[in-house]
Amino acid sequence: LGAQAGDELRLAVIPGLGDSTSATAEAAGLAQLNVDAAAVTMNNGVITSCYIDSIQAKVNFDATGAITSDLKADILTKNELGDAYGMKQYAGSKYEWYEQAEALANYAVGKTVDELKNGAIDETGKAPAGSDLASTATIYLGGYVSAIEVAVNNAKHLGAQSGDELRL
Repeated sequence: LGAQAGDELRLAVIPGLGDSTSATAEAAGLAQLNVDAAAVTMNNGVITSCYIDSIQAKVNFDATGAITSDLKADILTKNELGDAYGMKQYAGSKYEWYEQAEALANYAVGKTVDELKNGAIDETGKAPAGSDLASTATIYLGGYVSAIEVAVNNAKHLGAQSGDELRL
């Protein structure tokens, strides 16, 4: 993904917790944990490659609090889910999540964190209307931009070499 000799490899994980539960005994509920992650390589403060992924772990429970999910089931990242994540099918999106995350990752390459923050998102955390990024990335990008910023701020040279593949 463009790593060059001397690039720094940086990794950040930004967790967020969301839950939807009910206090009544008749209603079922859902506990959900979202973890957004970004890895970047850098050279002289400029992002040379970027990779974004996210985990959306869900556990269902019934009105008595009993867990109804299969706790042994694999939890796949959004990139691993690919088209099965269902943004096109269920949200009417033109692009799947992984395509939108890749658009942001590609947008980040060649930019400093400040350039990324000042161009990738507006005050709502989405790509600015009319921008090239907005034509592909319609999801909320604020958390992913934050993950990239933390990755940049946590830089350590870990021996990335030209031709290395950047993954999480």
